[in-house]
Amino acid sequence: MVEYNFDKVTPRENTDSVKYDLRKEYFGNAGVLPMWVADMDFETPTFIREAIQERAKHPIYGYSIMAEDYFQSIIRWMKTRHHWDIKKEWISFTPGILPAINFSVLSYTTQGEGGQGFQRMNLAAPRSIVEEACRRLKKTFTH
Repeated sequence: MVEYNFDKVTPRENTDSVKYDLRKEYFGNAGVLPMWVADMDFETPTFIREAIQERAKHPIYGYSIMAEDYFQSIIRWMKTRHHWDIKKEWISFTPGILPAINFSVLSYTTQGEGGQGFQRMNLAAPRSIVEEACRRLKKTFTH
């Protein structure tokens, strides 16, 4: 099994990181420590970086298909981790959770229809939904 060093600090400033390079714009203070759920600050494992570097040696990018092993890895994951048998045709690719949320909202609502969500669940989520003209009802939870 590969060992990971979760204590290693790797500077993210000046790497075009929304989390670090936009602190002043989002929080009004460039010195805050952003405590986000996503965009965690662990280095990508070596075997993943090596696979990307190997693929990057080919001079043409884009318009790739999702290979069969992509689907089978998801099906296995759902079966072993969640005891759920899923079918390949149920799987849709999205480049991230925010596009998936946006796609879901657009698929199940019509323009001007109300919906509920957590205010500021993610910095980009409310903006993407508002841009598609879906009205959101803000929920405030107290402790």
